[in-house]
Amino acid sequence: IVRSGRATAEKNGNDPWLFDYREAWLRTLVFDFEGARRVCDAVAARATPYLRRQPEAIARFAIGCAELEKGRHEQAARSFEAVLDPAVTAKFFLHWYWRMSAQLGLSNVWLAAGDLGRARPAADRFLESALQTSEPNLQALGWDVQARVAMAEKERKRAEDAIERGLAVVERFPIPMAA
Repeated sequence: IVRSGRATAEKNGNDPWLFDYREAWLRTLVFDFEGARRVCDAVAARATPYLRRQPEAIARFAIGCAELEKGRHEQAARSFEAVLDPAVTAKFFLHWYWRMSAQLGLSNVWLAAGDLGRARPAADRFLESALQTSEPNLQALGWDVQARVAMAEKERKRAEDAIERGLAVVERFPIPMAA
């Protein structure tokens, strides 16, 4: 669908930037972080300063995810923090989504690093943000990270509560990614 849309835009003489953003987002969903970064770098190279903001943020997010997968926690944290820092990543269309994704990324970094002192507040910030949206996938992910932090802290009751709340979201809405 993305390739077809891109081809149509190009055929009509339009810059396919929106389809490039969608491809980068899709690649992050299927864990192709290097592919997402490549798409974003290509878009950023030809974009206006304003249109460069979103692919740069997605690329930073993808780099953070790739570094996390490699166990390079400090590098991953720096990438996610760059997405969250308004001095580095200015507002753009859907900036809130990528900033929330970076909040979740930081939660995952600190959990993976075993740094529960940082994981708890990061997970709390992400859940607070997620619950302020009407996006059930983000809410379910917020409860998921709460449960994982509680399990790491050996707080069984809090973990069970978070799991129940996350499952309640998944049961109310058809959200295959969170499910």
